[in-house]
Amino acid sequence: MESCRILLYYPCNQDDLIAAELDAGNTDLSQIIEDILLSENNTNLVTTAIIRGIIKSSHTYLHKVLGDFFLAARLQEGVRQAICENMDCGTIEAFFTLFQIITEHDLIRFSAVKRAICTWTGLCNINHVERITNN
Repeated sequence: MESCRILLYYPCNQDDLIAAELDAGNTDLSQIIEDILLSENNTNLVTTAIIRGIIKSSHTYLHKVLGDFFLAARLQEGVRQAICENMDCGTIEAFFTLFQIITEHDLIRFSAVKRAICTWTGLCNINHVERITNN
């Protein structure tokens, strides 16, 4: 639990510290993050640092939990945007886990997902995002 508290003192590198702690097997931190992602009123607690920390880590279970959170976002475009904008800053496994969710559930229909794909690939003009789908 002490290593969880230390994250509060380093706000600039929280995502890297979270990833390092998860990869080191910090079960307290992984449980706290899982609880945050699975709780009912969690959108105010989920930060970019938590999202990036999960994506940068090799913690495949939390990749899946983040994917479930992504699906549960429903009408919360900000959640989709935060996850998609950070998908390409972590491990390949995390990226593929989340990308598989996007393709399986046709999440490309959302503008935040379209913009992120344009950014990752560099293949489309942001003014013509609709060209990557039929929508």
